[in-house]
Amino acid sequence: MARPHFPSLLPVSASSVGVTAIAAVFFIAVLDLVGWAGGFTLLKGINAQFTPMKVITAICFLLSAASLACLHNDKPVSWKQRLSLAFGAAGGSIGFFIATTYGFEIATGHQWSWVNNPVHHLFLAPSSRMAVITAILFSLFGVVLLLLGTGNRRAAGAGHAVLLPVSMMSYLVVIGYLFNIRELYTWRNVSVAINTCIAFCCLCVAAFCVRPDTWFMHVFTSEGTGADMSRRLLPFLLLLPLAIGWLRLHGERYGIFGSEVGVAVMAVIFTLFFILLLWLNARAVNRTDLLRRKAEETLRENEKMLNRAQEIAQLGSWELDLVNSRLYWSDEVYRIFGFVPREFEATYEAFLDAVHPEDRAAVDTAYGNSVREGRDTYEIEHRIVRKYTGEIRIVHEKCEHLRDENGRIIRSTGMVHDVTDHKEAEERLKKAKNELELRVRERTADLQKTMETLETERRRFNDVLNMLPVYVILLTPDHRIPFANRFFRERFGESGDRRCFEYLFGRKEPCEICKKYVVLATMTPREWEWTGPDGRHYQVFDFPFSDIDGAPLILEMGIDITARKRAEEAVNQLAAIVESSDDAIAGKTLEGTITSWNRAAERIYGYRADEVIGRSSSLLVPPDRPDEIPEILEKIRRGVRVAFYETTRIRKDGRCIAASIAVSPINDSTGKVIGASTITRDITERKRVEAELREANEMKLLGQLTSGVAHEVRNPLNGILAIMGALSKELSDNGRFTSYMQHMRNQVTRLTVLMEELLVLGRPLREENLNEISMVTLVEKTCATWLQTLQPSKPSVRFIKPEDRETCLIRADGTSMAQVIINFLENAFHHSPAGEEIVCAVFERPPDHVIFSVKDRGAGISEEILPKIFEPFFTTRKGGTGLGLSIVRRIIDNHHGTVIVCNNTDGPGATFEVTLPLHVG
Repeated sequence: MARPHFPSLLPVSASSVGVTAIAAVFFIAVLDLVGWAGGFTLLKGINAQFTPMKVITAICFLLSAASLACLHNDKPVSWKQRLSLAFGAAGGSIGFFIATTYGFEIATGHQWSWVNNPVHHLFLAPSSRMAVITAILFSLFGVVLLLLGTGNRRAAGAGHAVLLPVSMMSYLVVIGYLFNIRELYTWRNVSVAINTCIAFCCLCVAAFCVRPDTWFMHVFTSEGTGADMSRRLLPFLLLLPLAIGWLRLHGERYGIFGSEVGVAVMAVIFTLFFILLLWLNARAVNRTDLLRRKAEETLRENEKMLNRAQEIAQLGSWELDLVNSRLYWSDEVYRIFGFVPREFEATYEAFLDAVHPEDRAAVDTAYGNSVREGRDTYEIEHRIVRKYTGEIRIVHEKCEHLRDENGRIIRSTGMVHDVTDHKEAEERLKKAKNELELRVRERTADLQKTMETLETERRRFNDVLNMLPVYVILLTPDHRIPFANRFFRERFGESGDRRCFEYLFGRKEPCEICKKYVVLATMTPREWEWTGPDGRHYQVFDFPFSDIDGAPLILEMGIDITARKRAEEAVNQLAAIVESSDDAIAGKTLEGTITSWNRAAERIYGYRADEVIGRSSSLLVPPDRPDEIPEILEKIRRGVRVAFYETTRIRKDGRCIAASIAVSPINDSTGKVIGASTITRDITERKRVEAELREANEMKLLGQLTSGVAHEVRNPLNGILAIMGALSKELSDNGRFTSYMQHMRNQVTRLTVLMEELLVLGRPLREENLNEISMVTLVEKTCATWLQTLQPSKPSVRFIKPEDRETCLIRADGTSMAQVIINFLENAFHHSPAGEEIVCAVFERPPDHVIFSVKDRGAGISEEILPKIFEPFFTTRKGGTGLGLSIVRRIIDNHHGTVIVCNNTDGPGATFEVTLPLHVG
């Protein structure tokens, strides 16, 4: 059994940790004995201020370490177990006697009389005996060693349970020395030596590592994710509280900080370290989980390849768990027995039910005897009856048995090979052979009379063989070809009594890949494929044969399958073309069920192949087109091809796409329509470009029209205004006409404004009007000028801008861009409630754009009219022309920018945003 790995942060195993701990105990005990022998204080207790380790304590440590050293192997031999039990009992007994002595003195107030015995005085006298805490620890540790020494896993687990309080008591003594808390290592004025508590900690570590397979240690030493996490956390959980507690205690003792601050600092440090540990372990677990998923994916791919290989070879595998009575069949076994994989419960009884009734008892007996007699393998051929068809097949089974540690058979694995075709071929060959022998016997009596007839028959048989479109040869055991038909001779020439490998390939030794002579070894037919020296592929059938004198021969027939191979390559090439196409290509049945789905279909529709295959193609059709698929399928049933037509389809994410689709019928070898092939081309982008081009042409035509109309109308309007001025003077004394004249003047002024806007809409952008402009400066000046025109009420405008106003540079017509800014400000002013702030912002958007936006707090724009607001003459404001935003988009388009409008997400109102290219001088 492999040694389990111990802490993941160290490249060591539990075994090496245990050996190191045992060596440390030996080292500490020997140093103490040397210190007592030579009077070296440093070796006995490290410092004169500390209590030294007693001699009897060092002896107990040596006994305990020797006991653990005997148990170090996974399965120690019996004499080591006995020696371990003796050492453990000795050390535990000494500790128990000393602890009992302490107990007697505490209970009675005086010493036992036997303490004064010269022998007992060496380790029971107050000056020589170990501390009471040490005695108790050795008593308990003796129990641990006895339980570990039994060799029983459950007993070892109980020993580790007893070891837990021993290790905790040792840990407390170490904490007492580390934090200078005398109460933790002294009882009744007798202190535990510092080297004693260190040795006890090493003993506990070694005892835990001696049996890493117990219920307690298995959690830390197994290969699972939880064990890996525990190994990462264990060193920190043992050492981190000591370090933080020591820092807090000494910080408070030396007055660096008070108790409350100490608690807070300790809590913060604990929190930070545990967050760090949690992050490190989460990352490790995630990495482990990723590796596991990759391994599972590789395993699934390997299983698919294995199932495919078994299907091709008609060779299935099975496994029977005798302990849990569970039987596993591969998919090919299900197919051989005529069942649907995973829709039938595989059991041994179900397997026997599928065996032919006449062979059932023999099969059951053969398997049962192999198990009862303890044979490693068994092999048998028998018949099966397929449940749903009643077809009888012949299978060849071979099985191997697996055993547990005690040699008992616990699992059987085997294979099932469908040899029906081989058996039928063998029977046909045997029948032909029998018929031939019968005919020879019938004619032997009158050999002289029938010689000519026999010769005629032989020539006729040779003519038949020579006429066959396959090659037929006979092979001798020494690789010679005594007979070859015309097909073989025409392809490969005359052998000239040469051996086949010399004749065909010019070799001096038989070919390594040759499978012919397996037939002679097994006396069973064999089928395989071979590439001849002419470069063509042959399907070869080899049968055991006998010559006239009974000499063994091989009858070989080879069928040229080169054309079939090329057809398979063509099919594979066609499949590759389909997969590499940029158009979505899908196959479906005449009922509309999807049967195939290429990569382009996955990209265009968003569905993976496994998500749509087997489902109706109607899931891709919008609900408003319910009759489209049935009409197309009806045409396909009649054999009519549907040429490319434009329609709409739905992606997996619910988005509609414009598609150009063609549908063609799929015919079988008889010409019958069995399905449909659909080619889909995503034309959404093309439709968008066409719409943009159409809109651009419309805007160009509108600009030309409005420019001409504006020029023709503006001059008459000026004349009308002059006449109206004259009439106003003439009729100034008549108050009845004053309101009429004012109304006419307002209407003519509105027409004049409309003509000016039409001229702007139709005016092209001129290159000479383009200058380098700071967008920050332009917005500031335009905003200030606009505010001066508003009397008496003015809105509150907040301008957000970069510190360096020269960073947001654009190349633009300043007058046109000022008109855009004023239009946005006017809209924000008219739609915002009184007192609400309008926010203007200018900033760069890396890497090469400038953003200008105006944000109001009005009622916002309804979703119904939001797509229409940039259309000419569309307005919701009373008295508006509906050309303002159309002019804005025209100006921004001419400057190669974009303009968008959207409702605010953080409250009421809307935001207009313009994106312009950054100008780099």
